[in-house]
Amino acid sequence: PAAKAVYNYARSRGISDAMLWQHRAGYSEDWQFKRRLIIPSFDEEGNLNYWTSRTIDEDNKYKYINAKANKRAIIFNEIDLDYNKPIYLVEGPLDLVKCYKLNATCLLGSSLSEQSLLFYKLAMFSDKVILCLDEDAREKQNKIAELFLRYDKKVYWVDPPSEGKDWGDLQPAVIEKLMSCEYEYT
Repeated sequence: PAAKAVYNYARSRGISDAMLWQHRAGYSEDWQFKRRLIIPSFDEEGNLNYWTSRTIDEDNKYKYINAKANKRAIIFNEIDLDYNKPIYLVEGPLDLVKCYKLNATCLLGSSLSEQSLLFYKLAMFSDKVILCLDEDAREKQNKIAELFLRYDKKVYWVDPPSEGKDWGDLQPAVIEKLMSCEYEYT
């Protein structure tokens, strides 16, 4: 029953079977994770390096339970990234799941440190970074852009979803349309 409830929750959020498979999402019968959608992350070698779990119950005060790990040392699902193509950056794993057709990863928040592995690899190996943060993180997005510009990187942004919504609330077709209109930071 718990597995079915998690699956139905994912479907109610517009998450298709293909998205669940691509992001290796699942559930657990362990009491701590019961009735939670679990999204794992794997490093470039295929080793588990992080996970996040989101409750499906609105009355649960612990909306997310995350791995205890140094987020600066993690690139969420780096195994899926191609540094030779433009890389889209969104805030969280549920946003990332909806961007399943894009070469994307998430920040595990709304900021990016110059000391993080993600920043280092993007600055070293990526030619184009597209920032896709929510409307309420515009100032943080601009700071991230300034950081990349100091390293002579091409950095772009896309208009965020309407106020009160994030990328994870949208259907993939809407996301693709919004993300096809990018603007360059100069």
